[in-house]
Amino acid sequence: MKVSDEMRGYTLYLVGGVGGRADHLEYVEKIRAASKNYPIEIITNIGWKELVELFARSYIFWHASGMGEDENVHPERFEHFGITTVEAMAAGCIPVVINKGGQKEIINNGYDGFFFKDWQELKDITIKIIGGEVDVEKVRKNAISSCRKFSNS
Repeated sequence: MKVSDEMRGYTLYLVGGVGGRADHLEYVEKIRAASKNYPIEIITNIGWKELVELFARSYIFWHASGMGEDENVHPERFEHFGITTVEAMAAGCIPVVINKGGQKEIINNGYDGFFFKDWQELKDITIKIIGGEVDVEKVRKNAISSCRKFSNS
C-alpha cells in the first residue's frame, strides 16, 4: 500500500512480539531497513504499560493477520479472538480489521469499527476516517462501549 497525501502527518506503528530465532530477527531488520525513510516505527516486545500508552495516543488500530490467506486452509494464521483489537477499542482507537478469523466476532462493521478485505479497502476506509467522512467520536464511543462485553469486571 502506498502512502497517499491524505495519510501524510500520521505515523504507522508496527508492534509485536519477536522471539530470539535468527530468521525472525533478520525479518524485522529487513522491515526496519525498508521503512527507513517513511513515518513508520517498529516496536518489538513492548511491555504492557508502553502498549497502553501507545493505544492512548493512537487514533486508528489496524489488524491484518491472515491477509491473503484462506481461513479454511490455514486457520492458524488468523487471530482466533483478537484481544489486541479489544484492548485498542478500550483505549478509544477505531479498529480497522481484516474480515476474517476472530475479528468477525468483535466488530460491528460501521458501528464500532470497520472491516476490510484487501489493502485497497484498508486504505480507503482509513482515508474516510482521517478525512472526516466518519463520525469519529461516535465510532470511538461505540468501540469503548462494545469492548465491555468481553470484560469480566
